[in-house]
Amino acid sequence: MALNGNAYDGINRLKRMELEYKNQSYVFDLNPETYDLKIPNRVNVHYTKVGAVVDLFGSGLKELNIVGTTGYKGTGKDPAHGYQKFLSLKKTMLTVMDDIRDGRPVKDFLNFYNHTDGEAYVTIPIRLNISRNVNQPLIYKYDIQLYVLRRVGDAVESPEIQVIGNPLESPKTITITVRDRDVIEKLDTNDTKFSKVNLTKD
Repeated sequence: MALNGNAYDGINRLKRMELEYKNQSYVFDLNPETYDLKIPNRVNVHYTKVGAVVDLFGSGLKELNIVGTTGYKGTGKDPAHGYQKFLSLKKTMLTVMDDIRDGRPVKDFLNFYNHTDGEAYVTIPIRLNISRNVNQPLIYKYDIQLYVLRRVGDAVESPEIQVIGNPLESPKTITITVRDRDVIEKLDTNDTKFSKVNLTKD
């Protein structure tokens, strides 16, 4: 069964996939052409003279990749429908990526819903790739890659070790470096090669 078609397998009718962020929903008018879920196993192999030692740590972060187009136009007569859906998808992804602040934990995540297969995941975007082709000038193609943290509704198993966000600000070391260099140079001479402007910067 094609993921972006309207057919069904005789049992389960195809439903549209969906992205949700802060109660704002983006529904795919055309489901992705490709739905690829990678489930890694955390394995480390150490070779020794007498054999191999295998460390197993269980499953790692899943990776979800969806590829498709936003189409050309919907059921109506709007020829720019596919373009508008593309702009909406791009805006949704950029909102998630840019909604990060230093020193603040991330509390809102991008939820991905595969309603056809009954799967829903809490995700973090890795990247959004956008492509156009001269043979299909009116079609906008997307390639979205996501890290899967857990299923929607599941509790975080270990919040102490799952740090998400940017918990520490970038250290401001310029002033310290300049002052330390200034002290070293003053040991040999009373002059300094650093301006007072640099020394007073925060």
